[in-house]
Amino acid sequence: MASKTHPLMSNFTAGEWSPRLYGRADLGKYFNACKRLENFVIQPQGGVSGRVGTHFVAEVKYSDKLTRVLPFRFSSTQNYILEVGEYYIRLYANNGRVEVVSVPVEIATPYTEDEIFELQISQSADTLILTHPSHAQRQLVRYSHTQWRLNAIDFDPPASREFGTRSGTGNCYLVPSATTGTNIQFDSGEAIFLSSDIGRDVVASPGRATIATVDSLFRVHANIIEDFASTDQISAGNWHIDGSPQTTCTPNVTGPVNGPITLTLSVTGWRLTPITDIGKYVKINDGIVQITAWSSSTVVTGVVKVALSGVGAAPADSWSLEESAWTADNGYPRAVEWFQGRLLFGGTSQQPRTWWESSAFDPYNFAIGSNDDDAMAWTVDTSELNVIQWLRNIGRLAIGTAGGEHSATGGNDSAITPTNTPVVTPVSQHGSGDVPPLTVTGNVLFTTASGKQLREMAYRYDLDRFFSPDLLLLAEHLTHADNSYWIIDMVYQAEPDGIVWCVRSDGTLLGCTYLRDQEVVGWQRHITDGAFESVAVIPDPDQMYDQLWCVVRRTINGSTKRYIEYFDATWDVYDGVSPGVHTDSCLTLASPTPVTAVSGLDHLEGKTVKVIGDGAIYPDATVSSGAITLSGVAASNIEVGLAFTPVLQTMAPEVKMNEGTSQGLQKSWSKLKVRFKDTMGATVNNEVIPWRSSSDPLDEPPPLYTGDKDVTPLGWDEDGSITITQTQPLPINVLMITGNLIVGE
Repeated sequence: MASKTHPLMSNFTAGEWSPRLYGRADLGKYFNACKRLENFVIQPQGGVSGRVGTHFVAEVKYSDKLTRVLPFRFSSTQNYILEVGEYYIRLYANNGRVEVVSVPVEIATPYTEDEIFELQISQSADTLILTHPSHAQRQLVRYSHTQWRLNAIDFDPPASREFGTRSGTGNCYLVPSATTGTNIQFDSGEAIFLSSDIGRDVVASPGRATIATVDSLFRVHANIIEDFASTDQISAGNWHIDGSPQTTCTPNVTGPVNGPITLTLSVTGWRLTPITDIGKYVKINDGIVQITAWSSSTVVTGVVKVALSGVGAAPADSWSLEESAWTADNGYPRAVEWFQGRLLFGGTSQQPRTWWESSAFDPYNFAIGSNDDDAMAWTVDTSELNVIQWLRNIGRLAIGTAGGEHSATGGNDSAITPTNTPVVTPVSQHGSGDVPPLTVTGNVLFTTASGKQLREMAYRYDLDRFFSPDLLLLAEHLTHADNSYWIIDMVYQAEPDGIVWCVRSDGTLLGCTYLRDQEVVGWQRHITDGAFESVAVIPDPDQMYDQLWCVVRRTINGSTKRYIEYFDATWDVYDGVSPGVHTDSCLTLASPTPVTAVSGLDHLEGKTVKVIGDGAIYPDATVSSGAITLSGVAASNIEVGLAFTPVLQTMAPEVKMNEGTSQGLQKSWSKLKVRFKDTMGATVNNEVIPWRSSSDPLDEPPPLYTGDKDVTPLGWDEDGSITITQTQPLPINVLMITGNLIVGE
């Protein structure tokens, strides 16, 4: 027996669902989900809109190499997109490239093609901080619209660590005469040993021995406390002398800061060769000194960086000889963030779990001290050496490591200071990937190491703890299909709809309408004739919304091209009713007089393109010699670009039956009604909807339609889902689907 129902589908905020959930009609969000949502954007109010197209700006410098876009927000009215490629940065503003006499403004960088997606950034005013684990931290400073400079940061002083004396290069090898035992002879090919090395350890991997006697500059005897692998020669660079010189150090003055100072040892301990102590830092008597010149193995001179508390002789182990924590040998931080008035760095190869905090409101001063405004260094206490991948300010400090996520707060929920040790609390053990996370309304959105999960580090006040649910749980197919997709870049566009944009490894652009306060988390996918590779967001020139920019890889005339494009929501051929372009990589022309040709299309050479003129669809054209000719009357407002197709496919309807579910039963829509807003040209289940009214003038495009459209009755099947597409480059907004559904055997 058949049953007639009248279901309503007016809320699509659950987005595209995984095929694994097609049988979960028992879930409340099933009724808000879609089987397919492509090139549609979920509106927070429940409906969906066909996405706007992208506007072509310029080809990147090297189309054969990966390129990334990053934001630079200088002020409320001056914002830039950075085109970051191999060894360079170019700039974009006000929908165009920044140029001087038609030459792009360009900044040299040290970053290779393989490194640009590992960059992390954090900005304060006119300065953008860039970090990469293989390069010294840099600052990009804007001096004017066309004057920029990228420099390695001159920390005064940098963070430092007591590593010991490196073994240098060349002949500075080490040969143990035995692998275990006491009073074992060790020889070096360089004059490296000094009297103050007695009590220090010679360290290799494996192997550790405490020096008992210094026989000469080339030989010591030591007691082995960790066995060495063999008596073979240990090459230079693969061993070192641990700790600081074991002798008394006496300063001659306490200051002033930046003033000269002399440090004198009781026995030989300062080195000039084969590894120099010049440039290193001495922490002594509550102060810091940077060594600038070597006078002898007992006397060096330097500059006071932090004033000393006295000139008394400091015995061994009460002072330390340290090197910068951030060097080619020690690695450079991969993570950067601003927090509580301090600049933070974290995660080097040698100190993977450590993060450093600058002096308060003195971001380049990392002199660690005991005053509340002094710099600090802390370590995430975990059993594994999982590198810090990111740091984020969410009111408290959020820390993502390769093994898990943590939150850090000062004791008693007050600020972290040198005397208020942070309480580091594990949040989850998912492990963070190296895609820079997003901070959205106090939550951190981060990818896992595989790039297949996007998790949300969010605080639950009712339970007084953090949770990290997977935002892709209901749409896992978007990254898990064939186990070959993962997220490579992402950004958050707050205005107008609150969307997290994720670039997938195959070039698909995933969008997640994310409004946590409204419990809206819905995914959609976006396809173009090519592949999206990077995304960034800045305010549009009129400060009306957030503008999404992208790098897109396209095949043009058989060659790979990479273009800088932005999603253009401003071009208007419908008098403000539904602004925005509706093709990709497009160019627009606003001519004071009607024209029949459009040039400047070299970037689409050989491509078949869509043409819209004064709101009307013209026949497709093929770009030749960078131009097309309109097949029809002249037009003033013209858009030319690549086609894309918005597709909405609903879930199989589930309706109440006297004897259970409607799933698996034959279904037919005897009457179907779709409610549109500001739409022209859509089809429903391949049925072309008539849009032109008999009252519409024939010499101009019909107006956009708002209201209900009836669809020809459809046939029978067990699914009953509805597919709505827009095959023309015109606006489409779907608000509701309803009708009479017959369900029966």
